[in-house]
Amino acid sequence: MTNNDNTSGSGGGGRSIIYIIVAVIVLAIIYYAATTYMKDEPAPPAEPATPAEPAEPAPAEPAEPAPAEPAEPAAPAEPAEPAPAEPAEPAPAEPTTPAPAEPAEPAPAQ
Repeated sequence: MTNNDNTSGSGGGGRSIIYIIVAVIVLAIIYYAATTYMKDEPAPPAEPATPAEPAEPAPAEPAEPAPAEPAEPAAPAEPAEPAPAEPAEPAPAEPTTPAPAEPAEPAPAQ
């Protein structure tokens, strides 16, 4: 460290205060510019709300008359028989090992 280092002194953090002040000034300038430029342009006129015309209802078709006699109830379905299960294959007693890979050919000598 050097003697010119502001953070090593008793005050400490002198630069951070300057950065905060500069940031506040920049934000104030941006806010001022945005509000003054927005006031110059008139707002676009709002379109008057027009009520939507109600749609004409479609003519209703006459309902079919109910049948004179009630229909017979459907017969209950017969219970389904389970399909015969195939016997499961037993697991192999000995674990199979994969065949050894073929040795790679040596690189040609240079």
